[in-house]
Amino acid sequence: MKIKFFIGGHRSHTEHFHSVLIENSDRLKAENITYSTASRRTYKRLLESINLINSGSDLAEIQSNFLEAITRGKEPETLLIVDPKLIGAKNRQFPKAFNNRSLGKFFADLKLLFQGYDLRLYCETRSPETLIKAAYSEAILSGNFQDFETFLSDIELNEFRWSTFIHSIQGKDSRLPTSAWRFEDYAYIWRDIIGAFTGVSHPQDLLGKTGLESTGLGFTGARFFNKYSKEYPDHEPANLAKVRDIFLKKFPDTSDESAGGFWKPEDSEALAYGYDDDWYYIDRMQNVEIIRPRSF
Repeated sequence: MKIKFFIGGHRSHTEHFHSVLIENSDRLKAENITYSTASRRTYKRLLESINLINSGSDLAEIQSNFLEAITRGKEPETLLIVDPKLIGAKNRQFPKAFNNRSLGKFFADLKLLFQGYDLRLYCETRSPETLIKAAYSEAILSGNFQDFETFLSDIELNEFRWSTFIHSIQGKDSRLPTSAWRFEDYAYIWRDIIGAFTGVSHPQDLLGKTGLESTGLGFTGARFFNKYSKEYPDHEPANLAKVRDIFLKKFPDTSDESAGGFWKPEDSEALAYGYDDDWYYIDRMQNVEIIRPRSF
């Protein structure tokens, strides 16, 4: 059995990814491909299974119980798991998600859990400049209210590297096979990406929205929401949730929002250069497949 994990990331294209898999569910079933949509329960079962392995329980029995629960007793050729909470969750916020020693251990345990199976990881990178803005917005939505300057002060802009993150999830020995692509390319090649992830035949026939909609809270909205939280700090949780929904509706995320004024132009240029330089290295990493726009 092939087991494929899309591990998402902060404000990646997970929602579109998920919607395409649902819309094409009949095609997946016809080709004996099972898609696990219950990410919270899946993640909980993953942790429970890993804890059992670490306690010395029988690996074969743990594998059997986990896969039976996820596949509901079926034996698919391919099992797909889309779980953005593996990174980017409230309890694993940026930048800790990328500089956390426990991250490597989690994926080492994951490799052990699926020992004997064909396991592959799928990961979407993103320009640090737009990623940091999105991560700040995500932190605000999670109730971690702080000024952007404070959020930015905890990040070493020149040290951020996706290649380091990919090394962490691959592990040191017998590196896990990983497929990667750029957030910036997804809109143009999403059928190629989802085709590679699912292994479905004729991926260019996949159904789905061609025009991608931005999701989540925009950077401007996040700063306003942070300001609002300071002016009205005594909101009840239920009322604050209503306010959160209002901000999400009024200030949706847009790709062209600027964070100008918070770092110098030369810092912005350095981030762009660093991202390109990092991809030069990723392109040459061991056991990493790059999904990129086609050359005509």
